[in-house]
Amino acid sequence: MIVLDTHALLWWVSDNSHLSRKAARRITAESENAGGLLVSCISTWEIAMLVSQSRLTLRIDLGDLFHQLESIESIQFVPVSNRTSMNSVTLPEPFHKDPADRLIVATARESDCTLITSDQKIRDYPDVETLW
Repeated sequence: MIVLDTHALLWWVSDNSHLSRKAARRITAESENAGGLLVSCISTWEIAMLVSQSRLTLRIDLGDLFHQLESIESIQFVPVSNRTSMNSVTLPEPFHKDPADRLIVATARESDCTLITSDQKIRDYPDVETLW
């Protein structure tokens, strides 16, 4: 199992060319397993927020996108639990303050999974395993 950062999820379902070769291979391998791709529910919030602020334009309706994502057997949406919320604010420092990134990193740490991300700030963080 792996955790997908929000942009990795969007790139995987829309334009695989943005993914690194290593990330694309790992996602493809894990997508063959039901529930092999973990996605924090904060990613759906982040996508909706970016669309509402016109910082992200989708080719399909937001609701249709979420319906399609929920129908992909290999994706398991991970709720933001009380534990995840607490762990996101007690991550070993230094880590930047972006709440969505903190929740996604906390999800990867709790799941003991590699996080697929191109975000250099996250990749430089020594307390979560990343792949890009």
